[in-house]
Amino acid sequence: MATLSLLERAKSYDPDWIAIRASFGMNGIFMKSTDLRFFSDYLIEHQARRPPDHLVVEWFAGESKQSAAYKRGRKHFGFRYNLFDHLGHTSTLRKEKAKEMPICFEMLTRPIVFEVEAFNPRACPKDDLWPCPQNPVVERIDWVTEGMKKALAEKAQRMRH
Repeated sequence: MATLSLLERAKSYDPDWIAIRASFGMNGIFMKSTDLRFFSDYLIEHQARRPPDHLVVEWFAGESKQSAAYKRGRKHFGFRYNLFDHLGHTSTLRKEKAKEMPICFEMLTRPIVFEVEAFNPRACPKDDLWPCPQNPVVERIDWVTEGMKKALAEKAQRMRH
């Protein structure tokens, strides 16, 4: 349900959106099928220059002349919550073992993801997409169940030790 909700909300904010960040890494990004060939070409062209997890952000945020020209001002969004659990322990970005990763429905803010793609709770306190309108027609849904709140509290406790 959260996935359908975020896709519908993004469509209502900008029908021509370019990407939605809903988890970390490349599996956590929604894109439209019409953009995939262009993104694929960009990834192949620039793979020697940066890791793919960084190139995808560069591409949808329009951080290079080439990606900005393709983006043409289309919006990219950051969802409030992480929707996917990370299963692996080996990072494609680092040699050392990955630290404890964000769990489902943990807030997807920086430093988990880059600032340009992170949900901003101060800017959008009543919404679950960033950027958001000043007064969203439909306020955010509280997707976090009591069981998830308990798991998040337990993780926070582990991280303090």
